Amino acid sequence: MSVTVGANLFPQTIGLVHTMTSMDSQPLVTEVVRVPSVEHVAQIVGRSGSKIKYLRAETNTCIKTPYRGDDPAFVVTGRPDSVRMAVNAIEKASQHFSYLMDGRSNVCAVGEVTISVTVPQPYVGAVVGRNGSVIKTIKEQTNTRINTPKSDAAAPAFEVTGTRVNVLAAKEAIGDKVLQAYQLRNSTKFDPNLNRSKFMDKIFQSSSPPMTAPVVLMSTQSPIQSSIGSVYPMDRGLSPKPSFPVSSSIFDPFFYYKTLC
Repeated sequence: MSVTVGANLFPQTIGLVHTMTSMDSQPLVTEVVRVPSVEHVAQIVGRSGSKIKYLRAETNTCIKTPYRGDDPAFVVTGRPDSVRMAVNAIEKASQHFSYLMDGRSNVCAVGEVTISVTVPQPYVGAVVGRNGSVIKTIKEQTNTRINTPKSDAAAPAFEVTGTRVNVLAAKEAIGDKVLQAYQLRNSTKFDPNLNRSKFMDKIFQSSSPPMTAPVVLMSTQSPIQSSIGSVYPMDRGLSPKPSFPVSSSIFDPFFYYKTLC
């Protein structure tokens, strides 16, 4: 929920408002965006403020975040169209995080993407580890959220959510575990320089029973990409971000979520 207010209600923003007014003749507006909880605030702000900084830069707005103990509300100041864009983005992130809290869906918050990392059934255990120890370590080291595939899945896939860089790091870590497990089973020494694309092709061809090949939307030249790392069709997060000015629709991929079966 957002409420339009006068800038004079927030004296801490007056200095910035005057500066922005002198740079642009358009009138400035201020809106308050309330979210349900402090957990929503933390999710929208991101670690060290990374997500809210990104949103400020993309919308060219001043976004004041609540202090600890304050009501969970963001104060957005800027040109009317820019403010509306930022408000829409915050409201979408809040709504989608609510879905996540309710356990109904897997949500990508501001600046995040989700990829599906497919591995052969015989090697799922090597990626998960005893009592989930391996996948837990990968999550912690790459700062990602990873959903493990169902045990009866025909083509098991790990759903990895996080920033672009962290998601790719997790994909590489999963590929390393599969590669190590394969070479261990075949009594060969682990070689990190092995051509992973050829290796994964070989792994899938030798796996039993045959599995349906995943849809690959990224370049097939990428390591492991011939069989690992398909991106959800609506998720274009791994492509370069468009330059400003932009419409509010560019934020949709960052808030895209996929309902789990």
